[in-house]
Amino acid sequence: MKTSSIFIILIISALLVLSIQSLIQYRANIKVHRSMQKMEEQMDKASHELSQARSRMESLKQELYRLQNFIDSSSLRVRKLNEGKQITAKQYEAERIKIVNKLDHLYISIDSTKKSLPDIQIQE
Repeated sequence: MKTSSIFIILIISALLVLSIQSLIQYRANIKVHRSMQKMEEQMDKASHELSQARSRMESLKQELYRLQNFIDSSSLRVRKLNEGKQITAKQYEAERIKIVNKLDHLYISIDSTKKSLPDIQIQE
C-alpha cells in the first residue's frame, strides 16, 4: 500500500506540476502574443509615417525643382538684361565718341575760318 500511495502522490504531484507549467506557459504565450501585436501596430504606424515622410520628400523635391527652374530662368533673364545694358552702353559710348569727334572737326574748321563759336561743354 505504501508504494501505491507514494505512486499516486507522485502522479498527482506530476499532474499538478504539469498543470502549473501549462498555466505559466499559457500566460507567457498570451504576453508574447500581446507584445507581438503591439510591435506589429508600432511597425504599421512606423510604415505609415515613413510613407508620409516619403510623400513630403517628393513634394519638397518638386518644390526644389520648381525653385531651381525659377532661379535658372531669372538668371537667364538677368544675364540677357545685362547683355542688353552692355550693348546699350557700348552703343552710347560709340555715339558719344562720334559726337565729340564731330565737334572737334567743327572746332578745327572754325579755327581755320577764324569765326567764333560759343563754347560747348562736353560732359563725360
